[in-house]
Amino acid sequence: ASVGVNAKRESFYLAALLAILVGLALKIVGALLITALLIIPAATARRFTSTPEMMAILSVGFGSAASAIGLWAAYIFDWPAGPSMVATAAVFFGISQLRIVSSLVVRTSPPGTTLTIETRCNSWK
Repeated sequence: ASVGVNAKRESFYLAALLAILVGLALKIVGALLITALLIIPAATARRFTSTPEMMAILSVGFGSAASAIGLWAAYIFDWPAGPSMVATAAVFFGISQLRIVSSLVVRTSPPGTTLTIETRCNSWK
């Protein structure tokens, strides 16, 4: 545990908050949409970082962008909003899997060092 922080208690609070949010979201938007918007942005963000903190930040960004673009597309083309958001998130995920995009993977460095760009070939680290 870190200095002065009870890791077990913080983990419980995080799990409880996530359970409450998922429970509320299930009532509002449905199981398929909330599951897709929890998993797809996180899987997309995983390709671009190695730390959980940065993955969470990127996941929020990808999820927000997918929601905004999906809602815009639903409005413009008169499509259902939920599937439009999930389809947009899936497109982001597909783009992240392309060899051109995955050949340059931004990784965070330890404190005190500079940000590095690694070239990776077909292996997960």
